[in-house]
Parts: sequence; C-alpha cells; structure tokens
Amino acid sequence: MHAKSIPHMTAEQQRRFWAKVEVNHPAGCWEWIGQKCRSYGRYDFVVDGKMQRHRAHRIAVHLLLGSIDPTLTVDHLCRNKGCVNPDHLRVVTEGVNVLASYSTSAQNKRKTHCIRGHEFTDANTYRKAGTPNHRYCRICREHDADRRCNDLKRRSIERGVARPGRWKQNRAMDMTAPTAGDAGAVQG
Repeated sequence: MHAKSIPHMTAEQQRRFWAKVEVNHPAGCWEWIGQKCRSYGRYDFVVDGKMQRHRAHRIAVHLLLGSIDPTLTVDHLCRNKGCVNPDHLRVVTEGVNVLASYSTSAQNKRKTHCIRGHEFTDANTYRKAGTPNHRYCRICREHDADRRCNDLKRRSIERGVARPGRWKQNRAMDMTAPTAGDAGAVQG
C-alpha cells in the first residue's frame, strides 16, 4: 500500500503542525507530541472540505525537503517512530526500510555466516526451490546428512539388522530379502 501524496498546506495548517513538535529531545529527535497511531505521529487537516490524515514524519519531510514520491517510504534512522527531524529521516524504498529494521527477516539478511561459523558465499550457499529468500549452508547440510546416515547405521547395528563394516552389503540385502509375508519365504 502506498502513501497518499501530501496536498498543499496553508500557512495556518503548517503553524498548527509545527506547534505539535517538541525539539528538546536528548537524542536530537524532534518528537511529535500530537496524535499517534502505533507510535507514529499522525496529523489531520482539511483540504477542499475533506479531512486528510497523514503521518507526521512524511509531512515534515514534505515541508522541509520537498515532495515525496508516494511509492517511497520514510525511514527513521534514529529508530524513534515519533521523530520528525529531517536529519533523522531518509526517503527510501520499502525494501530498504524493512532491511534496516530489527525484524527477523532483516536480521537474517544481514547474517554473513551460518550458526556454525561457515561464511555464506555463492559456493557455500544454496536456496530451496520456492524459498528464494532462505539461505542454507552447504557444509552444514552435508555434515547433517553424514550424521543422519551414521545414526541410521548405528541404530541398525544395535538392533542386529546390520553388521559393522558391511553397511552397503547389509543395506542391499535388506532391500532384496523376502519378508515373512512373502510367498516362498524360508521358514526358520
């Protein structure tokens, strides 16, 4: 969903807007003290007889830096959603804004190594079909496959199904040996 373009604001509407901004914030933020929705400042004003509602940080950028393409979003560099200081705001695409956040997808995108410390390189990274945004480590995948195979061997030996050192031969015999329910099975 794209934001609406901000229409021309009268001098009185601009004065009322700036009256709801507190500049004395310790971090240098210009804190919006007016109406808020999900921590974002919200400002309502009338244009051509109709009430308009816009986010306060978008209005601040519009008034101080110029109009904003409605397909772009305003990123809070200070991470304070109530800040309207143009020095703390930048106009970016929604994708850039999401990746700059603290969301799980953004945190995973910033990772350079897997959980076991292997670097995500083109040669060491693979993606499953249908999940282009998920990265997997090839070294860990091979390690996990070897571990699962060794666990299967160990359990087979413990159950007496296979003999140590003859895994492939035993495995082939298991697949071709008749079972008790098969016709012509040898009864012992």
